[in-house]
Amino acid sequence: MPLRQVKESKKGGGLLSAQHQLFVEEYLKDWEMDANKAALAAGYKSGNYGNQLTRNPQIQAAISKAITQRFYEHRIDSARVLEELGCMAFYDPAKLFNEEGNLLPIHQIDEATRRAIVGVDITQKEDEDGNVKTTAKIRLGDKLGALTILAKHLQLLQEKVKHEHEVSDEAAVLAKLLANVEGHNNVVDVEPLEGETPPCLTSESLDE
Repeated sequence: MPLRQVKESKKGGGLLSAQHQLFVEEYLKDWEMDANKAALAAGYKSGNYGNQLTRNPQIQAAISKAITQRFYEHRIDSARVLEELGCMAFYDPAKLFNEEGNLLPIHQIDEATRRAIVGVDITQKEDEDGNVKTTAKIRLGDKLGALTILAKHLQLLQEKVKHEHEVSDEAAVLAKLLANVEGHNNVVDVEPLEGETPPCLTSESLDE
């Protein structure tokens, strides 16, 4: 399929076809980044060509540049991500209520606690007298999940993971030894004391 070549930029030092550029735009349209779907949308006959396109160095550079620009425009960086995780990990539920134990209006909740809120459900119900009662339910972020992510980032779980690997290795060795024992009719070679019968030998093995 003949493609018209156009310069992406002098700084990039390479050529990016018009169809390649269209593929990049389609690829970045949503967060799923489905290469095969983008290839079809860009006019390629087969969606299977998408994975091959993403291995093209020039396309990879264009995608990386576009993603970086997107993150910059939306102020998405590692510091902000960690800050949001911190809000979810360390929020104090008591800050959601006043001294009487009633839920505070959303605008009266401090910003750090508000950022731990992942959803607000508001329902209104009319009683027999015609009065409308409003109920608000607040859904908070997963505190344990956020703490786990931060702990992994800070390598606080590294020792635990290493210990689990060690236990797993020891279990594998033990399982192998047991398999060997079972393969020899539960007979283990030992050095018996003089005049004594090895306790591990069965009566059947003595008869043999």
